[in-house]
Amino acid sequence: MNVFTSAYAPVYRNVVFPLYEGVMRRRSIYDRYRRLSKAPGLGIDELREMQRRKLNDLVVYCNEHVPFYRELFAERGIDPRGVFDVEALRAKEIFTNKPIVRSAGDSILSREFVKEDLHNSATSGSTGTPVLFYMSRDNWCLRMATKYRCEDWIGKPLGTPATLIWGHKP
Repeated sequence: MNVFTSAYAPVYRNVVFPLYEGVMRRRSIYDRYRRLSKAPGLGIDELREMQRRKLNDLVVYCNEHVPFYRELFAERGIDPRGVFDVEALRAKEIFTNKPIVRSAGDSILSREFVKEDLHNSATSGSTGTPVLFYMSRDNWCLRMATKYRCEDWIGKPLGTPATLIWGHKP
């Protein structure tokens, strides 16, 4: 590691990146990255409790804001406030696969968002037809924070200079 790299990485990681993302761009990437970085220090019981709480928050949110899930939960007799385990959803055959997402249309979108304000993306189409999906800015920030955290795990901390090469096979 040369002098530039050894000085650049910590300055970028601790000053430039947080200021640029948090202050200038008003995005939550750095805050989420820091929270993700703390998670491996949690014990197994703390992680499981966090998973239970987050699953319940998600299910309650979907019931309140996503017509597709509100109808599905009502149809299957599920009280979202009592769901803390994925098995409870599986037991009632609550899952989302590509055909379900395709057929649900806009009823699978949260009513808290305006569709035109969301970032759209799609799966690769490896099963024959790509599935279009939408992400909020907050979700995009979480994905980016997760990417940076994963790079930490493989030995490329935030701020490490890198060259990216990409393309399509001829």
